Amino acid sequence: MDVSATTSEFICDACRNIDFSKVLELTSATPSAKSLVLDADGSRFIPPLQTNWIVCRILSTCCRQESTTLGRFELRAVSFLENCLWADRWFKGAQESAMLVVTPKASGNDEKDIPMLSRGNDAGYVVIYPNGTVPGLFRPRIVSESFDSERTRKWLQNCKDCHRTDCRGSSQTVAALKLIDCETLEVVPATDSMTWVTLSYVWGQRKEVVSNNHPSLPSLQLPSPIPRLISDTIAVVKSLGYRYLWVDKYCIDQQNKSEKIDHISNMDLIYGGAEVTIIAASGTSEDQGLPGIGATKRSKQQVVELPGFTILSTGPDPTASIAESKWWTRGWTFQEAFLSPRKLVFTEHQTYFECLEVSWNESIGGLEFIENPEQVDFNRFWKASGFLMNPYTGQTIPRKYWDGGYLKECGTLHVESHETQKMLQHRHHELLKLAEKYCSRELTLDSDSLNAFLGVLQFLERNSLPPTLHLCGLPYVALGSTDDEAVGMYLTASLCWYHLASSSVRRRREFPSWTWAGWAGSITSIRLYEAQHWIPRAREILLEDKGGQIHPAAQYLQTSRQSRGPDSASAVILTALEVPGTLFFTAGDTDSWSDWTVAGHSLFLEGVQLPTTTPSVFLERIKTKAWSCLLLGDYWSGNSSKEECRSFLLVVEWEDSETATRVGMLLAQGCEGSGNDGDSLFDESNLGWIQVRLV
Repeated sequence: MDVSATTSEFICDACRNIDFSKVLELTSATPSAKSLVLDADGSRFIPPLQTNWIVCRILSTCCRQESTTLGRFELRAVSFLENCLWADRWFKGAQESAMLVVTPKASGNDEKDIPMLSRGNDAGYVVIYPNGTVPGLFRPRIVSESFDSERTRKWLQNCKDCHRTDCRGSSQTVAALKLIDCETLEVVPATDSMTWVTLSYVWGQRKEVVSNNHPSLPSLQLPSPIPRLISDTIAVVKSLGYRYLWVDKYCIDQQNKSEKIDHISNMDLIYGGAEVTIIAASGTSEDQGLPGIGATKRSKQQVVELPGFTILSTGPDPTASIAESKWWTRGWTFQEAFLSPRKLVFTEHQTYFECLEVSWNESIGGLEFIENPEQVDFNRFWKASGFLMNPYTGQTIPRKYWDGGYLKECGTLHVESHETQKMLQHRHHELLKLAEKYCSRELTLDSDSLNAFLGVLQFLERNSLPPTLHLCGLPYVALGSTDDEAVGMYLTASLCWYHLASSSVRRRREFPSWTWAGWAGSITSIRLYEAQHWIPRAREILLEDKGGQIHPAAQYLQTSRQSRGPDSASAVILTALEVPGTLFFTAGDTDSWSDWTVAGHSLFLEGVQLPTTTPSVFLERIKTKAWSCLLLGDYWSGNSSKEECRSFLLVVEWEDSETATRVGMLLAQGCEGSGNDGDSLFDESNLGWIQVRLV
């Protein structure tokens, strides 16, 4: 807390002359204005500061960085409830505060842009209120130096008592689960009556873990000394009234390959079945503790007391702090957060709670000030903060496409029906959207590329009807169909992912090249759910298992689902139209992709990672038959009056006369033809069919 003994030590002459009592007009029962100018010259608050005055430092966090080049500035007071993303004016019992913002000087008396400038500030919010103001709902407050377990207990209990079933997570038993007993500090076998808390954190430098499966021991003691993060987490678990904790490093025998595989395939049940997941977002290893616990200090909140008033900063938006943390960059932590219905996050400044309905943080008065919370429909009101991520897949699409509700409407499942097509398109999008988020994360081991996402894939399978399955990370839906054409239609679409131009791409050779799991780098994919039509151009799709046996795609997927081995395919064999190098043309710069066309159509380049830096290198490889360009499919978007078609071209490198690996892609675009007519941007008479074995 920044509080000085005398006013002269923390406030400059210009700020001392501000009449802060004017803010009372905003917080009265009948405010006379939406905003008030407190200082017509706010330029001194624009970073970088030329002064060390405490008040100036606090007020400098009121200015959004992107607006600092817009000219003259002024200091204004605005309604906190109107402009804070964490609050809602219409919530019963909401208490008003005055928010301070530094904005470009308004022309005349135009205030329409003030709320926009004060919203969404990652640095948090700065408020001012009369000394002696009592805490209240949505009123910013001083965060205690230590973790507030009683407040957290209220968050958890309210979720258990009042929220929908999804917040309760999984109730399935996890075979051979082991837990840390926080009383005895032993790792013990779990029983059906035990409830547990999970920990999500950054391992840091990998250290050898002693096997916890010694045949002569019913339990295992934790290492001595216990890492600081683990001891702090144990303290939190006990303060919340729980006894058992699951930590991957100590509850999975790291030397037992079979046990690791079993637990990795049940991550959705382990994290989904936990009472809450504690997330250590402030540290980079298990040697760093949880802020606010024991000797681990929180970052100081900026607070200053003036004669008659207190100015305080809420501190950074917790979700912004989390997004900037090392924890947020790691691949394994993506699914740990996604699979956890309840998350308790420790940042450097405070703790933040999120479930599937609400979120709370310590810097704003919340649940403790709500009368009869069990009667409140929280979904009707603004969340107390933004969500870390889409917490439950299906939130962005109609629920009926996940839980089988559309089957009740249709009566049966027909592959060719409109409702089934919509379901397939949405499922395809949702899985690949999650893969896109995951692929932007970092992994220490390339071999973890699929394992660190397997919990998400298992969650989708267990929580959708019919199940959403995957072929080495690529989505397909268990239609129970042996129709190769129907299965191939969406399997071909699953191959149409690509790397972003901004991504650093590297091959992961433990996995096939045709799946995103075979590469390091951020991806995106075609948006089937936005497309008016999708027409696959590849045909006769076959899958080759690791034993070298070749199967029709539909038959293989149906059989492999029953044997729980859909990831065992080593090759995709398909017949596709080859686009020859003679169809590529430019009348401009031969080394600029933007000047080239294919079959008379432009290339879509925005955000796309191209197969080579210059077209000349690409065309040389096409002409020498080292590479081939294959038409996988066409999709249309737009309205009925003007449809735009894009053709996905897969670029492969030949290993021999039959086998090739994926090396990139291109997108051709044009407005000719119509998906209803089955037209393509390419005249098939100019193309030839070839079979390729993709590995």
